[in-house]
Amino acid sequence: MQKLENLGNKYFEKARYNMVYNQLVPNGVTDKNIIDAMLKVFRHKFVDNKWRDVAYVDSILPIRDTQTFIDDNRYLMTPMVFAKMLQAGEINSNSTVLDVGVNSGYSSIIISTIAQNVVAIDVDRRILKTALGHVLLMHAEKKIEFYVTMEFKHNSDGARFDLIFVNGILNQIPEFLKSRLLENGRLTLIEKKNHLAQAVKYVKHRGNLIREVLFNVDADYRLNVYMDLNGSLV
Repeated sequence: MQKLENLGNKYFEKARYNMVYNQLVPNGVTDKNIIDAMLKVFRHKFVDNKWRDVAYVDSILPIRDTQTFIDDNRYLMTPMVFAKMLQAGEINSNSTVLDVGVNSGYSSIIISTIAQNVVAIDVDRRILKTALGHVLLMHAEKKIEFYVTMEFKHNSDGARFDLIFVNGILNQIPEFLKSRLLENGRLTLIEKKNHLAQAVKYVKHRGNLIREVLFNVDADYRLNVYMDLNGSLV
């Protein structure tokens, strides 16, 4: 049994290496902190069991068994899109980060290995419970604070962030997210309009958000992050 486990660990270690140096680095991911974090964190632990063997392929993957949770499944972004968006957010060791739509917690743990402080929010308490379980299992180096989205919205007036990272497609940014961004802070997300999906960065300048298109993304409904005007994920 131990021998089989060691073989499995070597397989996933090689797969992570290939993900970083055959996918991410050739496509412009150069931030050493991001590279180190994505080599360190086990992505295969954050997807449904039957998809673990392909966890390091550049694909959108479900975190639950789709036959059981077909109506409310969640999906991880491809590693390349995730890494490039994180890099565009200019994350560093002094950053305070709000992670929106945490899925199984993969993004939160990656971010926590780099940033100073991380707050993670999601509408679904079950998702937060799953993410917290992964954090405990992975022995995250820094504390990650988890909140249900609406509870965070109503109890975080004083919270401000250098980076707000949205795990998917969001075409309308609610006011409560804008107000949580520091001056010169960044907000990264995916926007999809007229069948064209793009990774986008907003920078807060004198109270206004300045928009910059980063790159085109192959994204579909699986990456939707729904929010109503009150800021609740649905």
